[in-house]
Amino acid sequence: MEKKLIEKILSELKINPYDYNHNEMESIELELDDELVGTVRISEKYDDNHFDYICLSDYENGKKSLFLTLVLSEERDLRNLIDDYSSYFGEDWIFKSKFEISDLTTYRTELSDNLRTWIKSGYKIIVGFSKKNSPRIFVGVYEQ
Repeated sequence: MEKKLIEKILSELKINPYDYNHNEMESIELELDDELVGTVRISEKYDDNHFDYICLSDYENGKKSLFLTLVLSEERDLRNLIDDYSSYFGEDWIFKSKFEISDLTTYRTELSDNLRTWIKSGYKIIVGFSKKNSPRIFVGVYEQ
């Protein structure tokens, strides 16, 4: 898929970093690890229409990333998100697409994991979960 099509799909899914504006979000102070990876600006937003938390980052090289979470989500929410994204992006880099029993087993037995990673025309899209503080599903979109 070409980059323009990927960006259109990311916009349809409400996960395109270029659809978010730092001026409409709360600025976050950069930590040392942020500075070391070339981050120049981070902003966050709570209670979006689809996600509970959104974090937008800009980097020295002009690229952006977006990190989104659904807090206290259920197993079906994870399945629905993976199935929805798979319908747009197809198989990920290890040839997985729709939610499988192995994903459910991983979700039930692990504290955190990335379940899908799509690498498409200049973007890496990750869907995973973490149960370290409170159960949440996350989506990371990283411009490469």
